[in-house]
Amino acid sequence: MSKQRNLATTISVCGLFAALSVVIMLASYLGVTTYAVPALAGALLIIIYLEFGVKSAFTVYLTVSVLSFLICEKEASLCYLFLFGYYPFLKAYIEKIKSKAVQWVIKIVLFTVSFSAVTSLGIFVLGIPISEMNLGFGNIGFALFGLALVIMFILYDIALTKVVTLYLVKYRQQFRKMLRLNKNK
Repeated sequence: MSKQRNLATTISVCGLFAALSVVIMLASYLGVTTYAVPALAGALLIIIYLEFGVKSAFTVYLTVSVLSFLICEKEASLCYLFLFGYYPFLKAYIEKIKSKAVQWVIKIVLFTVSFSAVTSLGIFVLGIPISEMNLGFGNIGFALFGLALVIMFILYDIALTKVVTLYLVKYRQQFRKMLRLNKNK
C-alpha cells in the first residue's frame, strides 16, 4: 500500500473515531453518565492505538479533549482529559512491567492522582458543589465515593483487557481487511 493511501486511511479512520468519541461524550448531558461516557469514549482509542500507533491515538485524544470542552458537559470532559482519554494506550505501557503487583499499584496511583485533579478542578474551577461528591455523609461519604470509584476503575481496567483481547482475537483481521491495512504492522 502506498504511503499516501496509508496516510489517508489513518487520517480518515482517526477522524471517524474522534467524531464518534465526541458523539459519545455528548451523552454526558444525561447526568448519570458523567464517568461512564468518558470511559467508553476513551476505550475507542484502543483500536487507534493498536492499528495506527501512539501518535495517532494521542492526536485523537487531544482532538476529542478540545472538542468535548467546547460542546460537552464539563465534568465528563475533565474525566476524559485527565484519565479516560489517555489511559487505554498508557495501559499498554504499564502492562509491560513484569510484576502484576507493581502494575496495579501504578494504575491505582495514576487513577487516584488523576481523579483528584478532576475533583479539584471540578470544585475550584467549575464550581461543582462538594455536597454532590460526599453523598450527603460528609467526609465518610467522600471516602466511600472515592473507594467506589477505585473499585469501578479496577473493573474498567479488567474490562479493557477483555475488550483488547476480543478485538485482537476476533475482530482485528476483519477490521484490517475492511480498511486494507498492511498485515505486517
